Order: sequence, then structure tokens, then C-alpha cells
Amino acid sequence: MKQSSNHEDAWAPCPPGLLSEKASSVNRQRRARRVIIAGVVATVGLAAISRMVVPDASGIPGDRNDGGILCSELRKRLPQYRTRELDESTTEKIDAHLRTCPFCRSYVVRPEASPLA
Repeated sequence: MKQSSNHEDAWAPCPPGLLSEKASSVNRQRRARRVIIAGVVATVGLAAISRMVVPDASGIPGDRNDGGILCSELRKRLPQYRTRELDESTTEKIDAHLRTCPFCRSYVVRPEASPLA
């Protein structure tokens, strides 16, 4: 293959506006990607928040399984928990649940202000 000594033959300038069109296209794609990622993050965040905050048909926030015990089971056993009538295993599960579940924890602290009553 014969190489040309004339650099003008090997290189031709881009037509006017081509580079700015390409840059605009790349920027649009980047913005679209950011919007999609933000939408996914927002959807996942709202789903997590709604699971904790929005009551189900019973009017109680989602039945979380924190510490190996469900919110509904904790509510059933709360009177015995308060009077220390439960076995050690159940008490430990309730303690672990209360450390991670803000709804049950707030109910134990202020039962009159909670929908769990």
C-alpha cells in the first residue's frame, strides 16, 4: 500500500456543525441516562418508604419481620413483654425488632400516638 506524502489527502475537515451535533447527541443521551437512573432510585425509595409508612387494610404500617418477629406478632405479645412474662428467646426477638422497627418502637414508647393500638 502506497502512503501519500500529502497530508491533505489523508485528512478532511468535518462539515460545519457536525461536531456540535455529535456533542449535543452525547449530552442528550447522558441526560436521558441520568433521568432514568433518578427515576429508578426514586421508585425504589418510594417503594421502601411506602412499605414502612402506608398502612395496609388494617390501618397498621407494613408487617415487618425485624429481629425474627413480625410487627403483628409483637403487638399480640406486647402485654406479656411489658410484664416480662415471655421466654428469653421471644424477648430477644422483640428487643431486636424494636431496635430496627421505628413504628413498633414508637408504639412501645407512646402507645396513644400509634395506629397499632
